[in-house]
Amino acid sequence: MAILHLQLNSNKQKISLAKEIHAQDLKLIRSIIVKDVQTSGNTGGAITVNLNKVFNGFEIISSTNLNNLMIPVNITINTTGQKDTSTVDFNQDLESEFIRQEFIVEVFNYDGVTPATFGNGSGQIQSVDLFFQLSEIHDYSQY
Repeated sequence: MAILHLQLNSNKQKISLAKEIHAQDLKLIRSIIVKDVQTSGNTGGAITVNLNKVFNGFEIISSTNLNNLMIPVNITINTTGQKDTSTVDFNQDLESEFIRQEFIVEVFNYDGVTPATFGNGSGQIQSVDLFFQLSEIHDYSQY
């Protein structure tokens, strides 16, 4: 088994992979969000991640947004200055078509419209990490 890791540090981020990934089953294993919790921030309690460029089709359909992955975000206030690390285990099977070597991932607040606020300020998200399990990573052009 192989792992695809996407680290997001902005609300609209270009992802560049070392190689393209051929169509196969994927499993969303885990998300990790690092956030400043000196204030609750303006996420609305969750973020949505637009993975349309990863899946090239409809894998997630929701009454609140279309084809976006929703991840809960800690809004508990802690004034000690420490960052909060929230981990969510998904274990969600997905299918992908061909995943290009470069694509854009967008992150929104719970409303699915307002871009999420990234940075090191109070209430801001520092990073979002997504981990997917893949069946294989092969370079078929080398055979």
